[in-house]
Amino acid sequence: ALEGKVEVLHASLTEHKSKAAMYDKLKEEKHQIEEKCSRLEQDNLVLNVSAKSSAEEAQEAKHRTAELEQQVELLRQDKMYLAKEGEGLKETIADLRLERNRFRDKIEKL
Repeated sequence: ALEGKVEVLHASLTEHKSKAAMYDKLKEEKHQIEEKCSRLEQDNLVLNVSAKSSAEEAQEAKHRTAELEQQVELLRQDKMYLAKEGEGLKETIADLRLERNRFRDKIEKL
């Protein structure tokens, strides 16, 4: 009878040690998972900051592009205006040369 109790106690102790070892193993795994989760949360924070910064940079670039496009349009308009003015000046110069030549002709006849 005593031998049977010893066997039962031995079996119970072995089961308890097995459960304790499994508990320790699960506790360690839980700790590792918590550390990994913490690292992932930190990585997520960094990525969120980076994404926000990238979005702000993209918005600034979009705004700057719109400003540059507006400046290009103004320069194109200025170029067209100056081209017309240049043509007008060429005509004026040609007219003045004709006038000068007429005066020279009149002076030579005098």
